[in-house]
Amino acid sequence: MIESFEPEFRRHFEIVVWCLEHFFPYDHDSALQIVEEFCDGYPESYQTDICLRENPYDMAVKFYYYRTLMRGKSGAGLHFFAWRREHGYDQIPEEAFRYWRENS
Repeated sequence: MIESFEPEFRRHFEIVVWCLEHFFPYDHDSALQIVEEFCDGYPESYQTDICLRENPYDMAVKFYYYRTLMRGKSGAGLHFFAWRREHGYDQIPEEAFRYWRENS
């Protein structure tokens, strides 16, 4: 799925997969599946827009929260920012930032 994207957007989502693998409890296949489920669920214009607005680490944090922790729970969005801050996910780790810079 993400292989069909233009190179800059494909690379963005590949970095999201890397972040999911390195900072959350996913192997490569599981991380890729989460990203591909997101891509299947939204039109390409939205995917492009989110790539321009969101850094890969923040996308990985949101995927972890919404797709894993809060899947199917109502009101999940109301608590995201507090949860992110409480668990230390509100700052991009240096390792993620370095990987993003070196691989974008």
